[in-house]
Amino acid sequence: MDREKKKPWSRKLLSAFSSKSKDKQIARPVLVKRNANLSARRCGVCFFELPRGIKASAYEIEETSQFLMLDMPLDHHIDSSHKNWDFSADYFHQSAARGCGTCIKFCDFFTKYLPILIDSDSGPRKFVGNMSWDVEKYRSLTWNGRPEYDGDDVKWMDTTIHHPTAEIRLVADNTSSLTSGSMLHDDLHPAICNDLALRSSSTGSEENLKLLKAWLNFCDTNHGDCTTRRYETTRPKRLLHIFRKDSASSGEEYAVVLTESAPDDVPYVCLSHCWGKSQPLRLLKSNHSAFLEEISWPSIPRTFRDAMIVSMYLDIEYIWIDSLCIVQDDSADWQVEASKMLSIYENSYITIAATASGGSSEGLFHDVPPACLGDQLIQGSKTHDGIIIRLEPEHGDSHEKMGPPTTLPLMTRGWVFQERLVPPRTINFTDNEIVWECREMGICQCRRGNSELPTKTSKQKHYSALRDAAGIYGDELVGAEKEWNDATEKYSCLQLTFYSDRLIAISGIAKQFAKSHGAILGEYLGGVWANSLPIALLWTCEHGKPVQARPTPYAPTWSWSSVANTIRQLTKTNITEVLLEIIGASTTPMGPDIFGQLKSCYVKVRGHAIGGTYLFRDKTVTANGRSLPWTPDCLFESEEAASGKEYWKVLVLKVATLSHHHSIGDSMGCLILRCVDAELGHYERMGILSVAISGDWAHNQDLLDVGNHLTLPITITLVCS
Repeated sequence: MDREKKKPWSRKLLSAFSSKSKDKQIARPVLVKRNANLSARRCGVCFFELPRGIKASAYEIEETSQFLMLDMPLDHHIDSSHKNWDFSADYFHQSAARGCGTCIKFCDFFTKYLPILIDSDSGPRKFVGNMSWDVEKYRSLTWNGRPEYDGDDVKWMDTTIHHPTAEIRLVADNTSSLTSGSMLHDDLHPAICNDLALRSSSTGSEENLKLLKAWLNFCDTNHGDCTTRRYETTRPKRLLHIFRKDSASSGEEYAVVLTESAPDDVPYVCLSHCWGKSQPLRLLKSNHSAFLEEISWPSIPRTFRDAMIVSMYLDIEYIWIDSLCIVQDDSADWQVEASKMLSIYENSYITIAATASGGSSEGLFHDVPPACLGDQLIQGSKTHDGIIIRLEPEHGDSHEKMGPPTTLPLMTRGWVFQERLVPPRTINFTDNEIVWECREMGICQCRRGNSELPTKTSKQKHYSALRDAAGIYGDELVGAEKEWNDATEKYSCLQLTFYSDRLIAISGIAKQFAKSHGAILGEYLGGVWANSLPIALLWTCEHGKPVQARPTPYAPTWSWSSVANTIRQLTKTNITEVLLEIIGASTTPMGPDIFGQLKSCYVKVRGHAIGGTYLFRDKTVTANGRSLPWTPDCLFESEEAASGKEYWKVLVLKVATLSHHHSIGDSMGCLILRCVDAELGHYERMGILSVAISGDWAHNQDLLDVGNHLTLPITITLVCS
């Protein structure tokens, strides 16, 4: 049957038009006048019903293309053949010009909220970039603002050039219905999602706080894991007691006092926050007595006051805030209280996270961007809800993304890592909505898909691993090591004001692993588990670029915790042979907590090593007359170099051989060490070396003396710097 007769709604596909390669072509519409089609039709650009009598569109396109966004009958089924096919954003502009009222509203929205309009050399302003409908999985419209670059393939392929992007969603608006409305169906639009419209212009609105209380009540009623205390430790030593004043004549509704005598089983809230560049109010030796009497409400930073207001809304009168509950200029008090972080957050009723606030003065609540609130696209009727077009908020797992390039300040901070994972439940106040996390559920305010977040949150994954690492990975040790390695990698990219906190800021997570998997992981040694040695020695700095000198000594140099870099861990799955024997280990903590700062920590090893030299001038390591492709842990600045010394003697200590792809073959992982006490045999780690010893890239068998014919056995102790 002739195709035109079978599908009278189809349009004639014209000849090829572009000089671009076929894999990058974008169809361009040419609007031509057609006889009005009296039957109801759907716009091939916005997918909404067209007004009767509007002229149809024809598109100039290569015959090999699979562009299917032509106007079609209203009852035509739009399926996977229509999704994820890029088309020019300017189609909306041109479809609006022909009279599609909904495309006009799309264009108004794009113009207000996206950097989409550009000046054209050849004519009027036009929309830049590509659009893509997803009518199946995500039900959204994605915009990529990459321009066409006028055939410049180099720019077109350059992934280093940043282009703006946006995810646009169509969500239900039952407030515009003439009656109660009804669920939106695909016959109205194929990409309608069941998300909820954001109603409140502030994340701290009454509506949002009611939603928070509803989530909390649901969790209390249905989640056993979230309401069971895992540790027997009682309340923190100090809490802030909030209560309403009998008279608000002063304009202050609340009063706050520091208390050290709250009931042992009292429920309390924790606040997770960024300190910021300045901390106007802290608990000090000098104001401790005054705080026990009362803390002036106006003197309390805005973020703290907002958190207290939320706590009182939840009918919880006690809150723990680190800067106001630990004496900041008393090192002994700090050591003791910091060691209790696990029990403090574990036993909290809920933790409030000031996720979008960069400091204590910025406040907990934020105005929701108008683009996330959206515009009315379709008015509701007696038969269906209205439709709002909006930009997708940064939600779901966006608050999970820690470290760069996140725009949420709290997610860049090292202390926050355990503050996210340890509490039974957390409410995140982001810059556009509130997001709930607990051990059994994660859900955002707009309720993507009207259900839980699309993937498990980090908190859920963390507690799953603590409960049953063997069930997840098939082997408890493999699973526990994998989860610990993942945790340290994520944590290592985060910022700390004082890098002496590197170990103590993750001590809560370490204690949880010790409690759940300590019998199989062994002793905790400054960020490394004894039974993971010696493979745990083969961590490396990401990209091989040390960013600064090694921080003040507080962790063993052979541990990832000794550097201020993002690190990558090695697992046992690729190990073919272990070449290093562990014959002893010991650690001495600085305070009461073996998981915190250390006075000393050593590992005694026996293996084979090659002598070498580190040259200060060009920062290279040589052995057997050849330069080694090593990766330094940090930048080494030495008084010896400043005094004219040209080199250090080093050891290349063999640790293990690793298998790779068959064409690459095996490699040998080694540590680069320098002697810090020859009499005691103490060495510190300087970096790592990985060299191919078999396969197509193997040229170093003689360099590393793979057979140990010339290499001497050695017994040394790896220590702190």
